[in-house]
Amino acid sequence: MSTLKDIIVLDISRGKSGAVSSMFLADNGARVIRVLDNSNDDILKISEGEKFYETEFSFFNRGKELLKINISEELNFIESLLASVDVVIDDCTPSEDFHGLNISEITKKFPHIIHSSITPYGNKGPLKDSVGDPNLVKARAGIYDRLPGFREGSIYVVHPFVEVGAGLLSAIGITAALFKREQTKHGCRVYTSLYAAALFYTPIVSSNKVKKYPNNSPVGGGPFYSVFECSDSNWIQLACIHEGFVDIAAAVMDIAHILVEERFGNGISPVDDESRFELFNIVKEKMKTKSSVEWSSIFDAADIPFAVVGTSKSAMNNEQLIHNNMIVETEDPILGTIKQPGCSLHLSDSPNSISPLAYVTKDDLLASFPFNRIVYKPVKFSTATEMPLKGIKVSDITNVIAGPSAGRVLADLGADVYKIEPPYGDLSRPGNLHFFHSSNSNKRSLSINIKDDRGSHVVKKVICKGDALIANLRPGVLDRLGLSSEELKKENPRIIESYISAFGESGPFSHRPGLDPLAQAWLGLQTAQGGSPQRPSFIGQLAPTDYTAGLIASLGITISLYHREKTGKGQISRTNLLNAGTLLLEGDLSEIQKDNLPNLNFSDRRLGDINQYGLSDYSRLYQTKDGWIYISAEGNTDAFHHFINIYDDNIESERGENEFDEDYLHTDYGLLVFNVFKSQTTGFWINKLSEAGINAAESVENYDVLYFDDPHPKANDMIATHVTNDLVEHKYVTGFIKFDELPSNHSFPTPKLGEHSREILKEFGFDDMFIDSIIGDNVLITPDL
Repeated sequence: MSTLKDIIVLDISRGKSGAVSSMFLADNGARVIRVLDNSNDDILKISEGEKFYETEFSFFNRGKELLKINISEELNFIESLLASVDVVIDDCTPSEDFHGLNISEITKKFPHIIHSSITPYGNKGPLKDSVGDPNLVKARAGIYDRLPGFREGSIYVVHPFVEVGAGLLSAIGITAALFKREQTKHGCRVYTSLYAAALFYTPIVSSNKVKKYPNNSPVGGGPFYSVFECSDSNWIQLACIHEGFVDIAAAVMDIAHILVEERFGNGISPVDDESRFELFNIVKEKMKTKSSVEWSSIFDAADIPFAVVGTSKSAMNNEQLIHNNMIVETEDPILGTIKQPGCSLHLSDSPNSISPLAYVTKDDLLASFPFNRIVYKPVKFSTATEMPLKGIKVSDITNVIAGPSAGRVLADLGADVYKIEPPYGDLSRPGNLHFFHSSNSNKRSLSINIKDDRGSHVVKKVICKGDALIANLRPGVLDRLGLSSEELKKENPRIIESYISAFGESGPFSHRPGLDPLAQAWLGLQTAQGGSPQRPSFIGQLAPTDYTAGLIASLGITISLYHREKTGKGQISRTNLLNAGTLLLEGDLSEIQKDNLPNLNFSDRRLGDINQYGLSDYSRLYQTKDGWIYISAEGNTDAFHHFINIYDDNIESERGENEFDEDYLHTDYGLLVFNVFKSQTTGFWINKLSEAGINAAESVENYDVLYFDDPHPKANDMIATHVTNDLVEHKYVTGFIKFDELPSNHSFPTPKLGEHSREILKEFGFDDMFIDSIIGDNVLITPDL
């Protein structure tokens, strides 16, 4: 039976983030009532009588009861619902008057409620009441400046990772709070933001010990970690993350003799940009000598990480996605039978399920809603006094990004997370890049040789005496080390296991080594970012499927903790990069019979242009005299035309003569406007656009440097500072999820390899004699060796 079957959720959000959050709750059994105000146009069009219908709406709102009412006229009805629901989700700005409903007082009036607020930028600071357009959030968080593109300057990022990430952070906070409510009988306020999600996907760390991310090109991060065109005009993404893979790839390409040259740095770290570029071109030309089919056969046989670049439509026929049950049929009340993504999170003992969305009326709810339902009734309002996962022990056997980021989220929620590493450390540790430090801070490190019987015994005890395990090793690795699910359950039936694989635990591609760029390629994310099937664009710095999978894995654990609190039993949570990436395709990974619906027009997912400026003339990046700005004027085009006319009236007259398309497209009008914005500075335009009531934001450059001096994250308690024993200062982003007025929880800097090995073993009852003996045999690693 689904874990959240007894939970009722009232979702009064208007944007995608709230929809994502409540979708995951609905998929796991919660009854979700989503209320949309019908007094004006909602962000997502839903009614049967409207002309357009977006398939993404069917996806993100599956399993929910959708009620369209005039909220300001139905406040008494809304309050009657609040008395009996468990969870409320909103996406208001802190100072917003939401149709007369006092958002900030909900948990005070109804202390049993878990109230999740997804704000644009947080509850405090200079940006707190700014418009919540995700494109503007990306600009202010420096994302357009960080991604390489096919031209100079800021590059538009088409994928909705900000909205999806904020929705997942909300769902994690809600389920962690539900777990805590089982103990305290009190609800609480849970906060996250689009801004927090943007920072989660683009980690920022300040320390002179951390290496800067290399300047990648739009096709990749290295000679053997890039996307290449083949002789049949198809593209293949290679993802050789370490020397072993590079050596094999070079051998099957017949270029191994080239790597012996010292300047090419074993194919991983060429000595300079000139050598890197030369080696890249050697690989590029070699890839053009065979078709994608030929290379696929060669790379698969050699166990080399690769993927043929596809589109969202080709992903509908991906064998592994189909095997993962990620292409499912459901019945939409308007569209009829529709194929769409399945559940990206799978739980062993409380299976999730998909049901179609349903349109309901007020009378329907009056007849079916349990108005007299007894929920926890605290005597009085009380704020949270400790983080919800305080006391929870998590073993983290993970590498690179997806697994470590899951552990980091749990650590921030109060869990004690042990990063269990082999003697050589996490695969990403030698690189010493920002993502390694961000994803592994707030943890303690235990470094041990698990292949030694004594090491295996230690790790098994640490795992089984704890509450949860996260692992992202290849399927079957832990089984071979004597740490199978069966073995762990024998020792501790309450253990929660969370596994993140590349493509799935079984299936045609499960045996392949896998990394984020490969999932990007298969799903068509690179094609969409490039703006053309003939030119895929590598988005490795964002690692969108990695971070999304990490958030889903965290959610699997918080849901399972609630499940265990209710049933006394642990369970297994599974996700993978491929499944996670389907969330970023919005409605593109869907299939409907349009011929059966002649009276509806369908709006395909909107993608950026081939020049990577944005969505249209009215929603895009424009270059200024000293930088870039993002304009968000769709729905406000008259004001935008008037504004441009002030600075160049010739453009408006030309617009009238040529009758530029008023639909939201890229036209010659945008090219003319481009020259207007280049005439003045960013500061000038931001001030003038604000005065004109046009939404815009600076595309911040070098935000990874500026962040820690920015007053906005400081005001929102989103900076953690630690000074290590060697007197080096480290600063991290924190506070992705907050609870009531509790301060952000960030207790540790990124640990050195094995820094806490001894203290962790002592906590689990091992004596000094045993510890010293396995240190002496190089089974247990400590920094002083």
